[in-house]
Amino acid sequence: DEGLEGARAGDEREVKATFPEDYFSKELAGEDAVFAVSVKEVKEKRLPEVDDDLAIEAGGYDSLKELRAEIEVRLREAQCEQIEQDFREAAVDAVAAGAAVEVPHELVHEKAHEMWQVTARRLQAQGLDPATYLQVTNKTEEDLVAEAEPDADRALRRESVLAAVIEAEGIEVSEDEMLDALREASAQPNTPGASEKALRRSLKKAIDRGTDGPLREDIAMRRAVDLIVKHAKPIPVEQAKAREELWTPEKEKPEASKELWTPGSD
Repeated sequence: DEGLEGARAGDEREVKATFPEDYFSKELAGEDAVFAVSVKEVKEKRLPEVDDDLAIEAGGYDSLKELRAEIEVRLREAQCEQIEQDFREAAVDAVAAGAAVEVPHELVHEKAHEMWQVTARRLQAQGLDPATYLQVTNKTEEDLVAEAEPDADRALRRESVLAAVIEAEGIEVSEDEMLDALREASAQPNTPGASEKALRRSLKKAIDRGTDGPLREDIAMRRAVDLIVKHAKPIPVEQAKAREELWTPEKEKPEASKELWTPGSD
């Protein structure tokens, strides 16, 4: 940062910064801020030469060409996963937009408050006190909760649609599905894997205690999304943008469907 150029260990400075427009927190995106900075030490980053030796040290690759090919594959996989996730969300949103779903404002407000609490915990994990965050944004907790209500309303509408699909399709989650979900979670990178015996023991304990509900609900929701996506038809981005810009009488007087669409009902 330019505000720290020439600083030495022990210096105290105030650094002005502007949060990027795509910052994860909408309240801070594009906002100006001033940070009080204490310089503890100054280090110089020296990047290694980009060659075959780097490839070998980075992960046992035989050559730089092999490393680059692996990076390209991973980037492509990550991009495909993001596209798939975006499509799944868009499919559910499309169904929710055409359904007559009434969400009480009290529930929306409560959901928005939960979303703020999640943000506050994330800030604390990053070493930023939520109270300081409020000061920087010059807003109150109530302000942020109110701003989160549109997202909360959208989330609740999604949940309502998925709950209706689960009921209409009679989706039930088996213990084998729950075990598969636990295995998948246990196999995540940087997560110590659990033995099959330990997973089964954990699941049995959760069932006996009646605490398996959230896992069952999460799996059922995913299966409901799978059904919606199965009946959804992807279209090119250019075509989607053209549809958004095209005026229709329905856009002048939008009417919600009185019946909730479920897979197989058309």
